[in-house]
Amino acid sequence: MRVRNICNLAVTTALSSCSVRRAAALMREHHVGDVVIVEDSGGVQWPLGLVTDRDLVMETISTYGDPDTLTLGEIMSKPVYCLMEDEGVDHGLMRMRAAGVRRAPVIGTEGQLTGIVSVDDVIALLAERMGNLSALLDHERTRERDLRGSMAELFTTVSEGST
Repeated sequence: MRVRNICNLAVTTALSSCSVRRAAALMREHHVGDVVIVEDSGGVQWPLGLVTDRDLVMETISTYGDPDTLTLGEIMSKPVYCLMEDEGVDHGLMRMRAAGVRRAPVIGTEGQLTGIVSVDDVIALLAERMGNLSALLDHERTRERDLRGSMAELFTTVSEGST
């Protein structure tokens, strides 16, 4: 499976000049824990950095920064760690682990932003797969019980008829 198959295509983005307060409002409005800082060129977005809700706390509140004047460009993690949309999920996870990141913007072949993937997305995928395996096992048990029950009835019928 490729990263493009599990990434979230709805990415919350902002320019580096965006205030920390506005970024916090965007995160709340979109129910996300991060904002990808981008450069917008003719409608194509190029990821420059990433700011998480944790960054907001660590770089603003704990340092007594002014959220109205402090910009995302001043606190963003850069360079931004990205995954390629066509790389395998397992490979992407290994790279994320090696880099120590829980979220990564996803980019296309030209480096343009196409989505974002988080550890939560992968956990949801794994949970879905485990649920499918569990359903398969339940179905197999039911099928076997029904088949064996039918075989037992057939055997009983045949045995009774031969006596």
